[in-house]
Amino acid sequence: MKRTMILVILLLSVVFSEAQSVLDDKLNWDQIETIAKAEKSGVGIRFEDHLSWEQVQEKAKAEKKAIFLDIYTTWCGPCKFMEQNVYLLKEVGDYMNRNFVSVKVQMDVTTKDNEFVKSWYETSKKMAKEYNVTAYPTLLFLNSEGIPSFKLDAICKPVNFIKSAKMSLDSNNGFLGKLNQYEAGKDDAGFVLDLIMHAQELGLSDQANRIGKKYAASRTVSQLLTKENLMILYKTTTSSKDVGFSVFINQKEKVQNIEPLLAIGYLNALTDKIIREENVVPYLKSLNGKPDWPKISKNLKKWGAEGNLLLLKEKYIYEGDIADQNPLYIQKIKVFLDRNASWKEILNGIHSLKAGMGEERLVGNTILSMMNRIMKGQQIDFNEFLNAVEYYEKNFSVMYSALALNNWAWFSFLKTDNKVYLKKASEWSREAVKLDPSAGNMDTYANLLHKLGKQHEAIQWEENALSKDPNNLEFIETLEKIKKGKPTWNRDL
Repeated sequence: MKRTMILVILLLSVVFSEAQSVLDDKLNWDQIETIAKAEKSGVGIRFEDHLSWEQVQEKAKAEKKAIFLDIYTTWCGPCKFMEQNVYLLKEVGDYMNRNFVSVKVQMDVTTKDNEFVKSWYETSKKMAKEYNVTAYPTLLFLNSEGIPSFKLDAICKPVNFIKSAKMSLDSNNGFLGKLNQYEAGKDDAGFVLDLIMHAQELGLSDQANRIGKKYAASRTVSQLLTKENLMILYKTTTSSKDVGFSVFINQKEKVQNIEPLLAIGYLNALTDKIIREENVVPYLKSLNGKPDWPKISKNLKKWGAEGNLLLLKEKYIYEGDIADQNPLYIQKIKVFLDRNASWKEILNGIHSLKAGMGEERLVGNTILSMMNRIMKGQQIDFNEFLNAVEYYEKNFSVMYSALALNNWAWFSFLKTDNKVYLKKASEWSREAVKLDPSAGNMDTYANLLHKLGKQHEAIQWEENALSKDPNNLEFIETLEKIKKGKPTWNRDL
């Protein structure tokens, strides 16, 4: 018995030999979990469970503390991991309780939610948008005014968690510290770019844009043509009146040569977005609830070729989704599809029309019709659909839209098991996510990765989709199926 007791004491002494062991960056997760299990009765971080957001800020001000928000969902595995292996540790609790008022903020809604969680429903929705919450857990450190200073969106060891907390309070390192340095006159390109990226990461886009525009206004155009300066412009250009817009629309090739990351496709996407928001969107329902095409056409005319392409794209979105409305399509192309002609024959028919700029719409209509016919059971060779899309990619990539890319990808996910086709569809889907990182586009990408057997990546992307739409029951069900290795598609293709 004595011998057994001595062994137990020796084993425990290995775990608790040094007071600082839990914050030793050499510890692996197995060692941390062992310590966490031994300390499960410890105090850990005290999370407020009865205060409103306003009361949390009042308490922080009164106690001269900062604020820590653990932003989580009930289905998030990494969130539970942090709770069980980091938050309950005594050393973590001692530091956090001394310096922060802490709150757990639940982002999804369940039937088991208590009154405290329910009272935060509206606040949590606002926080998701205001603080740019895109993943779970999101660990957010703020000052007592609710202004964020540092953010993490992944699990981290106790030592790194405490380092992040300390950094958020550091007047030189956290966002607020950097902002103080900026306001004191520090404005070299590398520092300003870092400050802007930090602000955008924290959801402070308006502040980031103001910093970027002020920086650009204090330089000549020739001074702005450097890698870091161009990236500052790219991240903060939001209007056709901005210096960056003029640079990007008139000097695309030069910009790409200086900073290859700013490829022409990305510059087109940015300038098109701005042109559309200013010249198209206000008039899409202005004519008795319908698009005022004469007004839109007049607005876009001043943008030359860029405007003409955008006009074609807009008309395609609003009128081209029903392929049979196009008279040329009805007269020349439909007959080919009715007899299951090859893409080569169809393309020859399109070329015979000499449609010029209208060719893009004819090809797009053909692709849509192929998809509709396959969905209705017509025996069209899937490879012919792929050939048509590849032709569109090669000749009209400048007119890409996230909507079209996602539709092609989701259609392929539903209608084929061929790994070559699915790999191509995953490339379309990834591009759609780049152009528009919406929950739906991320869900499509996750499903394709799952069907390709890439379970780990699929889980990550489905969790990303859920982070944007945490109460989407379809996404929750899909995530569970992916985790269990079950198909998310119909086996009977």
